[in-house]
Amino acid sequence: MSDGISKHIEQIRKNAMHFHGQYLAERSKNEALISEIETLKVSVEAKNAELKELNDEVSTLKEEVKLAQNHSEVSVSKSVFSESEIDDLVKEIDYCIARLKQ
Repeated sequence: MSDGISKHIEQIRKNAMHFHGQYLAERSKNEALISEIETLKVSVEAKNAELKELNDEVSTLKEEVKLAQNHSEVSVSKSVFSESEIDDLVKEIDYCIARLKQ
Protein backbone atom coordinates (compact mmCIF):
# COMPACT_ATOMS: atom_id res chain seq x y z
CA MET A 1 0.00 0.00 0.00
CA SER A 2 1.10 3.49 -0.63
CA ASP A 3 2.08 5.77 2.18
CA GLY A 4 -0.86 8.15 1.51
CA ILE A 5 -3.44 5.36 1.73
CA SER A 6 -1.91 4.13 4.98
CA LYS A 7 -2.16 7.65 6.45
CA HIS A 8 -5.84 7.91 5.41
CA ILE A 9 -6.61 4.51 6.92
CA GLU A 10 -4.84 5.49 10.15
CA GLN A 11 -6.77 8.80 10.26
CA ILE A 12 -10.04 6.91 9.76
CA ARG A 13 -9.09 4.56 12.62
CA LYS A 14 -8.33 7.51 14.90
CA ASN A 15 -11.67 9.11 14.02
CA ALA A 16 -13.51 5.84 14.59
CA MET A 17 -11.82 5.40 17.99
CA HIS A 18 -12.61 9.02 18.89
CA PHE A 19 -16.29 8.62 17.95
CA HIS A 20 -16.48 5.32 19.79
CA GLY A 21 -15.11 7.02 22.92
CA GLN A 22 -17.71 9.79 22.60
CA TYR A 23 -20.44 7.19 22.13
CA LEU A 24 -19.37 5.35 25.28
CA ALA A 25 -19.30 8.61 27.26
CA GLU A 26 -22.80 9.56 26.06
CA ARG A 27 -24.12 6.07 26.83
CA SER A 28 -22.70 6.37 30.34
CA LYS A 29 -24.38 9.77 30.81
CA ASN A 30 -27.64 8.32 29.52
CA GLU A 31 -27.48 5.43 32.00
CA ALA A 32 -26.79 7.88 34.84
CA LEU A 33 -29.79 10.00 33.79
CA ILE A 34 -32.03 6.92 33.59
CA SER A 35 -30.94 5.96 37.10
CA GLU A 36 -31.64 9.49 38.35
CA ILE A 37 -35.09 9.43 36.73
CA GLU A 38 -35.91 6.16 38.51
CA THR A 39 -34.76 7.62 41.83
CA LEU A 40 -36.89 10.71 41.26
CA LYS A 41 -39.91 8.57 40.36
CA VAL A 42 -39.57 6.72 43.66
CA SER A 43 -39.26 10.04 45.47
CA VAL A 44 -42.37 11.41 43.75
CA GLU A 45 -44.33 8.28 44.68
CA ALA A 46 -43.23 8.67 48.30
CA LYS A 47 -44.21 12.35 48.31
CA ASN A 48 -47.60 11.50 46.79
CA ALA A 49 -48.17 8.89 49.50
CA GLU A 50 -47.18 11.42 52.15
CA LEU A 51 -49.53 13.98 50.60
CA LYS A 52 -52.40 11.49 50.67
CA GLU A 53 -51.72 10.73 54.32
CA LEU A 54 -51.66 14.43 55.15
CA ASN A 55 -54.89 15.00 53.22
CA ASP A 56 -56.50 12.15 55.14
CA GLU A 57 -55.25 13.58 58.41
CA VAL A 58 -56.56 17.04 57.52
CA SER A 59 -59.96 15.58 56.66
CA THR A 60 -60.05 13.68 59.93
CA LEU A 61 -59.07 16.76 61.89
CA LYS A 62 -61.67 18.89 60.11
CA GLU A 63 -64.32 16.32 60.97
CA GLU A 64 -63.19 16.33 64.58
CA VAL A 65 -63.38 20.13 64.64
CA LYS A 66 -66.88 20.04 63.12
CA LEU A 67 -67.97 17.48 65.69
CA ALA A 68 -66.47 19.58 68.45
CA GLN A 69 -68.21 22.69 67.17
CA ASN A 70 -71.54 20.88 66.83
CA HIS A 71 -71.18 19.38 70.26
CA SER A 72 -70.29 22.74 71.79
CA GLU A 73 -73.33 24.33 70.10
CA VAL A 74 -75.59 21.67 71.60
CA SER A 75 -74.18 21.90 75.07
CA VAL A 76 -71.54 24.46 75.96
CA SER A 77 -71.24 23.14 79.49
CA LYS A 78 -70.78 19.52 78.35
CA SER A 79 -68.10 20.25 75.75
CA VAL A 80 -65.92 17.26 74.82
CA PHE A 81 -63.01 19.46 73.78
CA SER A 82 -61.66 22.36 75.75
CA GLU A 83 -60.87 25.60 73.98
CA SER A 84 -57.17 24.82 74.17
CA GLU A 85 -57.73 21.40 72.52
CA ILE A 86 -59.73 23.02 69.72
CA ASP A 87 -56.98 25.62 69.30
CA ASP A 88 -54.45 22.79 69.11
CA LEU A 89 -56.55 21.02 66.45
CA VAL A 90 -56.86 24.22 64.42
CA LYS A 91 -53.10 24.77 64.67
CA GLU A 92 -52.49 21.21 63.53
CA ILE A 93 -54.86 21.71 60.59
CA ASP A 94 -53.03 24.92 59.65
CA TYR A 95 -49.74 23.06 59.88
CA CYS A 96 -51.02 20.27 57.63
CA ILE A 97 -52.35 22.76 55.10
CA ALA A 98 -48.99 24.54 55.08
CA ARG A 99 -47.21 21.21 54.49
CA LEU A 100 -49.58 20.44 51.60
CA LYS A 101 -48.78 23.76 49.97
CA GLN A 102 -45.05 23.03 49.97
